[in-house]
Amino acid sequence: MSDRDEPSEVGVPVYSDGKPQGEESLPVVVVGPGRYRLLASPGFVEGLAAGDEFELSRDAPQGYRVLARGGNLCIWIYFHREIDAGSPEASDLSRTVGALAGCLDGGWSRMLVLTVPHTAGWAAIEASMNAAVARLGAASWLYGNVYDPIDGITPLRWWETEE
Repeated sequence: MSDRDEPSEVGVPVYSDGKPQGEESLPVVVVGPGRYRLLASPGFVEGLAAGDEFELSRDAPQGYRVLARGGNLCIWIYFHREIDAGSPEASDLSRTVGALAGCLDGGWSRMLVLTVPHTAGWAAIEASMNAAVARLGAASWLYGNVYDPIDGITPLRWWETEE
């Protein structure tokens, strides 16, 4: 195993309304000079999911440039109260996304972060997430890497090149 295969972390800028809000430390594998592959989906950085390869770039609007997509969807599910990755709700969600070949990546405060391959199908993913919100009393859920992080509306459409 080379140094490049060793998991490490990199700080990726977090933006809100076009303004920097700090950094999120993300688990990565270095795949080349200044190039990283995400090992888990982020909780705050928009536009990325586990498996994506990227480089940090001061010239990019979000502080990074995606070099290759990993084919996964980042899903954020929000709760009305504090939650953690060891909670019964997290166990339930882990089973739910496991049935879609996905996984629970972690949690922060009132949210849990999930990764699901887009090949699981939009309808199946949305039905599973809507049912989980209703079953678990969650507040809402949303995709973290489907819409343009700048405007929050325009679909990125990266999955169209995956099919």
